[in-house]
This record gives sequence, structure tokens and C-alpha cells, in this order.
Amino acid sequence: MEILALAAVAGGVAFAGWLRDRHRHHAKNQDGRCAQCGTPWQDPATGDPFLLHGRLVCAPCAGREQERMMRHFGVLAGATAFASTSILVAQGPVALMLLPLATGAGLTLGAVSVMKLANRRAQRRIATGESPEFETLLLRDR
Repeated sequence: MEILALAAVAGGVAFAGWLRDRHRHHAKNQDGRCAQCGTPWQDPATGDPFLLHGRLVCAPCAGREQERMMRHFGVLAGATAFASTSILVAQGPVALMLLPLATGAGLTLGAVSVMKLANRRAQRRIATGESPEFETLLLRDR
């Protein structure tokens, strides 16, 4: 029971951190800056913006985020392998088939789906002219 409570608290803290980061990144975009590093779009070093997790980031930040994403998937694969091995040793092959493989695949597919949904929503806002972040980019190009 303590593990469930700990997992619930950890999940709540992670979700609150995600919401805080999302708000901070959105505020940076609205101010005409890269959502990640805060560099103004008028700076020539930013290059063309990239849409990442539903926010606009500069080219250097997009490259760093791509490398970071690969590390995250590596950690997820390692954690899944560790959990699978632990369950196989402790509970046998039946438990192995049910829990870690499905959980790892579900978490990965869920994370990718959420990221793609955020990008589609941002693209829709940009296309309909509802994105103040994109307006600052248009002013930069003039």
C-alpha cells in the first residue's frame, strides 16, 4: 500500500512540474522568445523555429532536445528490461508477459501520442491565426 501512495505522490509531483514547465514555455513563446532557452526570435542565432511538444523552439534547442529524447527512450528501454528480468526471476514467465512489456509499450505510445497531439494543436492555432507566438515570428521576418 505504501508503494501505491508513493507512486501517486510521485505522479502528482511530476504532473505539477509538467504543468509549470508548460506554462513557463508558453509565456516565453508569447514574449517572442524560444520556449526552451529564451533567446529572442530577432537573434539570428535562433535560426528557423521548430515545433516541439506544441511549443516553438530555436534550432540549437531542437537539436539538443532530439539528443535528450534518444537518451530518454534508452532509459525507458533499460527500465523495462530491468523490470522484466526482475519479474521473470521472482514471479515466472506468466507475470512477465502481463506487466512490464505492456506497461513499457503503453507508456512509450502514450508519450508519443501526447507529443503529437500538442504539435497538431499548435499547428492548428498557427494555421487559423490564433497563435500569438507565431505572430512574433512574422514580425521578425519583416
